Amino acid sequence: MPRLLFNSDGGSGALFAFEPPITHNQLCRVANSLKNTQVDVFIQCVSYGSFVVHNTRVGEVYGLNMTDDEFENENFRRWTNNVKELFDSGQDPLTIWADRAHSLGMQFYASMRMNDIHKDWVERWPSLRSQWERERPYVAIGRDVPPDYKSRHARPGEASDGFTFAFDFAVDEVRNHKLALIDEICSGYDIDGLEMDFLSHPMYFKWGRERDGAPLLTEFMRQVRKSAERAGKEKEQTLTLLARVPSNVKT
Repeated sequence: MPRLLFNSDGGSGALFAFEPPITHNQLCRVANSLKNTQVDVFIQCVSYGSFVVHNTRVGEVYGLNMTDDEFENENFRRWTNNVKELFDSGQDPLTIWADRAHSLGMQFYASMRMNDIHKDWVERWPSLRSQWERERPYVAIGRDVPPDYKSRHARPGEASDGFTFAFDFAVDEVRNHKLALIDEICSGYDIDGLEMDFLSHPMYFKWGRERDGAPLLTEFMRQVRKSAERAGKEKEQTLTLLARVPSNVKT
């Protein structure tokens, strides 16, 4: 059984940090820093809300159709252009991370953020909403959020109307979209496990509808388990599933 697991953010750890074209050593700098440590599992975040960082057929990679002057943040520009450079040369960040972790004697788990509300600051970062969700406004939780949401997540000097673009997991299309991404990652990449990050950010149903949504999320987890088992059987290995959740639930 693994003893120490290390989770890395793909942006600040590498893709934000270097001007393109990024090298393998730069892309893997977090994994490289774990050499000769007691870390058993390197976990890399590869999905940010609606966007992914691998060469997907069922999702979207952030910014590939944007020009440099359309990015609200230089970090976003570096991230996109680094990924694009790798794609153009026939490489995939997810494959590179997995190969490097394995070469260092660690297992490799891909991590998927099940929700991400960075895109809520629409006045500041409108590009963080994917085309998929722009075309489907009903997949968002919307204004039915906890009363303290605005104060908890507001930033000084930034207007907010309390609207959230977090995905509503009561909507079938949301769960099916996430499941398709999970299927793709589990079956198409040399991973040892998948982390489902429910901590960033822990909001999955409209306010007051959480208990109604619980059975839907339970059934969704059963489908994920089946997907992982199917992929593991095809690759003749056992894929580990992790669920990253808050330490307590506020009711």
